Amino acid sequence: DDRKNTFHTAFTIDNTTSLETDDDTTCFAYDTGCTTRGGACNDSTKFHTLQRKQMNPIRAADGQLVPVHGIGTIKMSVDTNEGKRIIMVKGVYFVPELTVNVFSDHYLVDEANYKFTYSKDTGPTVTLPDGSTMPLDTTNGLKLFRGQLLHATDSTPAINESTMHHL
Repeated sequence: DDRKNTFHTAFTIDNTTSLETDDDTTCFAYDTGCTTRGGACNDSTKFHTLQRKQMNPIRAADGQLVPVHGIGTIKMSVDTNEGKRIIMVKGVYFVPELTVNVFSDHYLVDEANYKFTYSKDTGPTVTLPDGSTMPLDTTNGLKLFRGQLLHATDSTPAINESTMHHL
């Protein structure tokens, strides 16, 4: 397998950065340097689905190789200008040693057709494929997706497929 010795970059952010959230929300940094398919997450409880398996390590911004312990899907409810939307990000690596969870810019823009803009008036904004928009929070210079996690065990009401966006 040619990919056997391939290393992905997890993030371009300093691995000592920490993002605190309350129990009801989570955040993922929007990272333009992340080359993993969907991103990377340090907490197995944040995954909607998770397949635990040993994979090739990823390379952190400081050059350190960090082990990957699985791959899965993150599902979260986010607030947009047109109400709640559910986003699902597939291909997210489970990397317990990370201090910041990230979504991959390459995946969001190239594969999922999300658009990112910045203006002095509104700050960073993401436009979902249905045209709805959501502001990205900014903390310590990081642009953040913030929302409520939805787990496979959650009893959630029926989801209107027109408001679900697979990333």
